[in-house]
Amino acid sequence: MKPEGVTESPSSPSTSIRTAAAEGGATSMQSPQANGGFPESMPSRRTSLLIIGGLLTGLLLAALDQTIVATAGPTIISDLGGLSLYAWVFSAYILTQTVALPGVGKLSDLYGRRKFLVLGLVIFMGGSILSGASQNIDELIVFRGIQGVGSGAFFPIALAIVGVAFPPGMRGKLQGIFASVFGVAAVVGPSVGSYIVDAINWRWIFYINLPLGVVSFALIMLGVKESRNTSSRPSIDILGVSTLASWVVLLILGFLDGGTTYSWYSWQEAATFAGSAVLFVVFLLVERRAKEPVIPLDLFKIRTVSSCSAVAFLRGVAFFAVISFIPLFVQAALGGSVNDGRNALYGFLLPLIVMAIIGGQLAVRLNYRGVILAGLLIMTVGVFLLTGISQTSTVLDIVERSAVMGLGA
Repeated sequence: MKPEGVTESPSSPSTSIRTAAAEGGATSMQSPQANGGFPESMPSRRTSLLIIGGLLTGLLLAALDQTIVATAGPTIISDLGGLSLYAWVFSAYILTQTVALPGVGKLSDLYGRRKFLVLGLVIFMGGSILSGASQNIDELIVFRGIQGVGSGAFFPIALAIVGVAFPPGMRGKLQGIFASVFGVAAVVGPSVGSYIVDAINWRWIFYINLPLGVVSFALIMLGVKESRNTSSRPSIDILGVSTLASWVVLLILGFLDGGTTYSWYSWQEAATFAGSAVLFVVFLLVERRAKEPVIPLDLFKIRTVSSCSAVAFLRGVAFFAVISFIPLFVQAALGGSVNDGRNALYGFLLPLIVMAIIGGQLAVRLNYRGVILAGLLIMTVGVFLLTGISQTSTVLDIVERSAVMGLGA
């Protein structure tokens, strides 16, 4: 018996992805049965606005958190200390987000998307309160990890709800709107972060999440109906999630400890990377045998998926390296102000946003592969230029080098 107000969604997220990849997204003319039970008609205008407003506010909340913290990072370190652990302020967030993404996405598919969406939002807000109240760097790292869990719960479920609540013809448009949130966050975040640090206190870069979170919570509760997958028996890939988290943690530990806690060529570093490699192999073996794998490996047999994943990984490495360390270098090594750090960050982010728009148009009109390869080449040149900065560099010099990388990224 189906609970009242629960929308059936027979296909799981992984199945939906495989179907979309195989059929090229050509689903706008399908019948409800062929469309997996998803709606063929728009919800009411009021309901649509509530859903879109709630999801957009929540996504903006999580997206702003990255660029705001990047600008305020050096000030936080000067207050709490722990420069050697600075990278963990960002890595803890990304690590827990990465682990939470597939696991919570699966749980929401089985037990209810709205309840896990709201849970993720509440966890993120709780982590924000705790981060703002941190008394030392160790506490901040732990609380940033809590924020990451909430963010990792929110992102995949928000996209799944779009698929459940709106007909196929609207999903592409809404995904474009959601993608624009990250552009807005990239432009607004550094300025908001520098203003808060100068005018109030760095702790408010976390407390500012609360009013946005409350608005998102209210809109979601009013507009989003519960939905879940009712066609399959509950099956959670606990072993897959565990091995995924273990090998990622070891890999990150290897990179963070190398050259600081231990020498790059020490036996400790060798053991860490070897252990990470072994756990990665174990993860692959577990996923091949899992009934409901946390990451369906069959997806990577599709060349488009595997190649795009590789590009996204390389771009992510470059992106987070720049937004994490450029403001720190400008303020700590060059003695610049918070505003100098913000301007240096804009040197990377603004060209990135402009070229994202232009690159999308070029990819449609010319050739996807050519545009992607050109972007990777330009980004590589930018990375090489950034290796040449030193204490004799100026903020303008860093802006120019970062801009090249932004154009490619």
